[in-house]
Amino acid sequence: VVEALASMKEPSPMDFGDCYKVRTADVFKHIRLKFPDLRPIANSFCSLNTSDVTTMPRADSEVSAVPSLYGKGMKRVEVEKWGGSRADCVWVVPIINVEHFDSRVFGPSVQPHLNKYHPEIANRGWRDYGNKRGLDRISKMFKSHGIRCTAVVSSDLVYDNELMSKLRDLKNDEEWEIGAHGLNNSSKRHGFQTYSEETQAVEDCIQLLGGAFDNDKPKTWLSPGFSVSTSTSDILLDAGIENILDFVDDDVPFRLIKDNGDGKNGEDFPPSVLCLPYSMETNDFSLVLTRHLSPKDYASALESHI
Repeated sequence: VVEALASMKEPSPMDFGDCYKVRTADVFKHIRLKFPDLRPIANSFCSLNTSDVTTMPRADSEVSAVPSLYGKGMKRVEVEKWGGSRADCVWVVPIINVEHFDSRVFGPSVQPHLNKYHPEIANRGWRDYGNKRGLDRISKMFKSHGIRCTAVVSSDLVYDNELMSKLRDLKNDEEWEIGAHGLNNSSKRHGFQTYSEETQAVEDCIQLLGGAFDNDKPKTWLSPGFSVSTSTSDILLDAGIENILDFVDDDVPFRLIKDNGDGKNGEDFPPSVLCLPYSMETNDFSLVLTRHLSPKDYASALESHI
């Protein structure tokens, strides 16, 4: 991007190569966005002699200002022997995202250039396909192998009677776990919410899903769009969540406890939440939409990972 900027003779839309996403002018017809000319900054990077650069140590105050990966006041505790007597086996936890996208806004797309007008049918239909048909197909496949899954569900979907009926059957007949995936995948993400807003959003999500599944509240959580705040882990622990799927920095599970946590009511250990790592190397968005892998190559990547 720096090279592209530095090579431009005059400011113009960066709609080529890796710079292309979607032009704001195509989406916001009546809004004109103006940005400062970044070419001088880009040229300064291109002409920078790295041998003249000295890396200065950061002050302690700067280091402490960097938020913990796991959230404010949370401490990681290792799981000594995961899997018990079967610790030498590979453990695979199939997580099925059942997501809701607000039809009034644009979302993840295979044809982003079509995100100009409503109704937009191509990308929206592609997103809706998973809940309408993909869930049926993938549940049959896992059933044929005797594998139970965890479906993490957007709580806004509780009003979709047909989909809820499918999920109840999977929970009752196939012993699937129903986890929580936030309210939806379109609204204000956790990383942009105040503490009170995030606490309320988590509570609303858990209550809605619990009500839809005979008051069996979800114990597993995946944040929408990997968007978390410094308070997310703490809020989820207080809300009764036992398993978090947000973190991608390991291959084996670990626990989080409050840094100042002590056992309560005579417990030997403070309350904790189990973190089951999420694999970015097999994420469909990363491999299919970003790297453009074919279905065959994507299947090969999954097999190689396992």
